Amino acid sequence: MAELFEIRQLAAHFGQLLCAYEAGGLLAVMDVIEMVVRSVTLRLTGVLAAAAWLATDMVLAGETAGTQWSQGAKLDFEVFDFVFDDLNSWIGFHISDILFMLSDNCHSNLPPPTEQGFCAWLAIAQQRLDRLAHTPATSLGDLEIAVVEELHRLGASLLTQAANRQAQATAFLCSRCQQPLAREAKNHVRKIDSVVGPLQLSRDYGWCPKCQDWCYPADARWGLQPNAPASPRVQEMAAEAVLKMPCAQAEQSLPRLGGCSLSSTTLHREASRQGKRALALQQADQHRATTVEGVVHLAAQAAPPQKPFVLIIELDAWNIRERSDWGRTKSLRKKGKEPERWHWVYTATLFRLDQRGHTAAKRPVITDRGYVATRAGLEAFEQLVYAEALRRGLTKAAQVLVIADGAIWIWNLVESRFRRATQRVDLYHVKQHLWSVARELYDQDTAQARQWLRPLFHQLKNKSDGGQQVLGALKELLRNKEKMTPVQREQLAKEIGYFTTHAHRMNYASAQRKQQPLGSGAIESTCRQYQVRFKRSGQFWSLAGDEALLALETLRRNERWSLLFPHSHRQPVAAAQG
Repeated sequence: MAELFEIRQLAAHFGQLLCAYEAGGLLAVMDVIEMVVRSVTLRLTGVLAAAAWLATDMVLAGETAGTQWSQGAKLDFEVFDFVFDDLNSWIGFHISDILFMLSDNCHSNLPPPTEQGFCAWLAIAQQRLDRLAHTPATSLGDLEIAVVEELHRLGASLLTQAANRQAQATAFLCSRCQQPLAREAKNHVRKIDSVVGPLQLSRDYGWCPKCQDWCYPADARWGLQPNAPASPRVQEMAAEAVLKMPCAQAEQSLPRLGGCSLSSTTLHREASRQGKRALALQQADQHRATTVEGVVHLAAQAAPPQKPFVLIIELDAWNIRERSDWGRTKSLRKKGKEPERWHWVYTATLFRLDQRGHTAAKRPVITDRGYVATRAGLEAFEQLVYAEALRRGLTKAAQVLVIADGAIWIWNLVESRFRRATQRVDLYHVKQHLWSVARELYDQDTAQARQWLRPLFHQLKNKSDGGQQVLGALKELLRNKEKMTPVQREQLAKEIGYFTTHAHRMNYASAQRKQQPLGSGAIESTCRQYQVRFKRSGQFWSLAGDEALLALETLRRNERWSLLFPHSHRQPVAAAQG
C-alpha cells in the first residue's frame, strides 16, 4: 500500500507538469522525468515509472475527450482508482525496462501505440491543421508538410512497437553460428535513426560460447550494422542520395523530396559504409572469376535463353581526379616529378542483341544490360568483366561480339579472356582517324576533305573487305610521298599502321546484314553517365572513396540493390494481399 500511495502522489505531480505544457513542451518534461529515474534507487524505479505512465495516459485521455487542461490544473484521481489494481506488478522493474518505457511511451512526439494514444494524436493533428488552415499566407504546401510531420510522429510510435515485437519474436541465437546464447541482459536500448525520426528500440543480448563474442540477435533481424545508428531505410536513402549528388546538396534536397532529414555527416558516413559493403560483394565476384567453382556459380545465374542470342561486350575507360600526393605538389616538382591527378576508370557494358530496340520515337534503347566500373586496375577489370559476362549468359551465347575503340589494352584483354569473340572497332573512331589524314592533306579545307573521304567511307561501311580496301588506298597515297610535307607523311604512316592493326575488326558490311551495332555508343553513354556524378567541377576523390562508390553505383545499375537492402524488392504485406 505504501507503493500505491507513492504512485498516487507522484502521478499527481507528473500530471500537473504535463498539463502545464502543450504538445511541444512535453519533451522537456519527459527529459526531466528520465533524469529523475536515473538518479533514484532501484526500489523507486517501478513507482516512478508507473506514476509517469498513469499521468500521461490520463492527460492523453483528457485531450481525446476535449478536456482543456489549464495551467496548474488539479487532477481528480478518484475516477482512475480502478487502474491501481494492476500497479503492483509494475514495481521492481529493471532500470533499462523503465527508461525504455518512459522514453517511448511518455515522449511528447511519440503517442502511445494504443487506441487512446491514436485518438489523442488525431485530435492534436487536427487542431494543428485547423490552426494552420486559418493562418494567413499559408498554402496547401504548408498543410502537406504539417501532415507529413504528424504522420512521422505517429509512425515512430507504431514502428517502435512493431520493431520491439519483432525483437521479441527473434530466436535467441548467435547471428553468426546460430548457436544458443547465454542470456546476459534483457531489453537493452539502442537508439536508431529511422525515416520517421529517432527511435529507441529494446532487445536482448547474450554471450556466444562458440564465437566468444557478444551478440544482439534482433540487430541482425532488423538489418542494423554494428555501431551504426541508421535503420535499413536510412541506409538505403543515404546510399541512393549520395549516388546522385554530393552530401551537402543531398542534406538540403532530402527533406523536400522525401520528408526525411539527414545531416551531411550521416549521409557521408552511411554512403561510405554501404559503398564498402558493395565493394566487398564486387571483390567476391572478382575472386569467383578465378576459380572453377566460382565460374560455375556465376554461370548458373544466367537466365536460360529462349533462342540463340548474341552477347555484346563494349569496353572503354575515362579519367577520374583524385587527391593523390595532396599538398606535395611543390616538393614533388622540385624533385622533377609531376604529381598524378587523373586516373583511369575502366568501364564495360554488356547486353544481348535481342535486348536492343527502339522507342516509339525511333530512339535506340537497351532494355536490360550489365555494367562494370573499377579503379582497381586492368587485372581486376578483366575478372569483373568476365564475371558479369558469365551472369549475362556467356556460356550459353551463340556468338560473343566485342566492340571498342582502338586502344591496345582493350584488345589485349579480349585476346586474353574472350579469344573466340568476334572483334569490331568502333566505326566512328575509324572515321576520325581518316579525318586526321584528310585535314593534313587538304590543310583544313573541309570541302576537299569531304570529297576525298566520301568514297573511303562508302567502301569502309559497305564492302565486305572495306577495311582492307581503305588500307590499300592509304598505301597507294603514300607512294607519292615526295609530293607531301614531312608532317603529312608522318600522319599518313601513322594511320596506315592503325588500319594495318585493326582492318580485320572493320567488318561493318557483315554487321549491317546481321543488324548488329557498328559502333560503341552504348559504352560511350555508360561512361558519360558515370562521369556526371564523379567528374563534377572542383571535385576530388580518394582511391578508397571513389572505388567504393563506383561499386555501389554499379550494384544499383545491375539491379542487385537488394543484396544490400533486402527490403527494397519486397511488397508490404497489406499491398501483397490486396
